[in-house]
Amino acid sequence: GGILNLLVMVTETKSVGREMEVILRKWVMDRLVGELKRGGGDGGEEKFFEKILDVLVVPKQEKEDYEKKGLGSLKHGKTKTEAFAEVVSLKNRVYLQSIEVKVSEPRGKFVKELKIFSCSEVLGEGAENSDQATWEERGVITLSKGGVSGRCEFGSVVGVGALRLEYMDFHPQASSGMICPRCSLSVNNAHGMCESCGEVVYQCRRCRGINYEAVGSFFCVDCGFCSHGNFSYTVNVKDASNATAIVTPKDEARLTGLLKDAHVKLATLQNELSRVEQLKRMQWKSLERFVKDGARSEDLMETIGVLNRGVVKEGG
Repeated sequence: GGILNLLVMVTETKSVGREMEVILRKWVMDRLVGELKRGGGDGGEEKFFEKILDVLVVPKQEKEDYEKKGLGSLKHGKTKTEAFAEVVSLKNRVYLQSIEVKVSEPRGKFVKELKIFSCSEVLGEGAENSDQATWEERGVITLSKGGVSGRCEFGSVVGVGALRLEYMDFHPQASSGMICPRCSLSVNNAHGMCESCGEVVYQCRRCRGINYEAVGSFFCVDCGFCSHGNFSYTVNVKDASNATAIVTPKDEARLTGLLKDAHVKLATLQNELSRVEQLKRMQWKSLERFVKDGARSEDLMETIGVLNRGVVKEGG
């Protein structure tokens, strides 16, 4: 009866912090294994009850720790590009600890300071409604001329649903005029034609489009290409609550999809728990039958070992 009561207590535990989880887990294991050893157990029960606790006790705390992830793996839809900024909408809200940029093949305009802005709410796919969002400046990444990496640490917890990365401050050029993105020489003629390599500096090198509203922009607003280098980001994040206001049909559709995914995961976990509970009931029924029949202690321990191996196998 004592062992069963301990298992019931663990099952009913809803949420504990890291320190309390460690204390609870150790105390329950000591009591479970201690009672079985006093009854003549062979030690194999400890592995069985570890499996039970892995399923019943709250998830491991390390899953709540910050993880290093590529920003591309977190974004919802395509990155929205403006003349001198990128806007990234995330799939769900996260707590952001730091952000790091890697620059490959820097050329032409060399970024000096890169400003980081955040929005607490998750925007629509592709950050379509970013113009209506409320942005807060969070920090600055400083790069040396031609530098290939930079980092920004946040001193406090930042809940983020979207990021805005502004490329507005550049290192001084050696001469006036536009910088050729192919050979990095200054171009001063009215047509924007580089006399060295023939590149038209106003055009996007990928789609050949021209942004007449911001000639010489850092990004192509049509295809998102940057002629002055490739910028990739790594962030230290952990999941945060997605409790944001539902104000548009798209918000409703996105959250409905999240709920459906969560329902599928919950059903899977419930099925796994049901199998463990069924095996646990089988064990206790077998033990009760052996005790009532006056079974020998060695037969009782052999039965426990067989049932334990069955539960461990079932649990994976």
